[in-house]
This record gives sequence, C-alpha cells and structure tokens, in this order.
Amino acid sequence: MWDGVRAGLLDAIDKFTDDELGYRASPDAYSVGETMLHVAHEEGIEVRYGLMRQLAELPPAYDATAYFNRAAIKQLREATHTLWPISPA
Repeated sequence: MWDGVRAGLLDAIDKFTDDELGYRASPDAYSVGETMLHVAHEEGIEVRYGLMRQLAELPPAYDATAYFNRAAIKQLREATHTLWPISPA
C-alpha cells in the first residue's frame, strides 16, 4: 500500500514546476515543496525512529532551502526510501 502512495507522490511532484514548489494555499500552510519534504521526513522517522527504534532521537525536519527544486526533493525521497526495509539494530 505505502509503495502506491509513494509512487503517487513522486508522480505528483512532476506535475509542478520548480517555481510552483513554493506555493502555499494559505500563509500558515506548508508549501508544496515543504509538504513533499514532510512526507520524506515521516517516511524515514516512522520506520527508523518509531518502529525500528534505530535512532536515539527524533531527527529534525528537512530544511526546505536545501531542497529547493524537484530533482533535489526526488533525490532525497529516493535516499529515504532506500533505507527500507531496515533490519533491527
């Protein structure tokens, strides 16, 4: 199931231009790019921190200024996904 959601998100990001990643539906909402980074962060922490208990502390959220275009976000999402499946420490 999660693979289908992940594939849909990766497909969805290609529907935006790099300039559109900064769009916010309201001033206090995540931008499109920040939403994608949030999903990547959750994908990593839910498994490695929450389920597998491999991390001693909850890792900080990704910095949107470091992942400012589709290619960078997709690369991060791929790197995060390759952490699965992870054997228990």
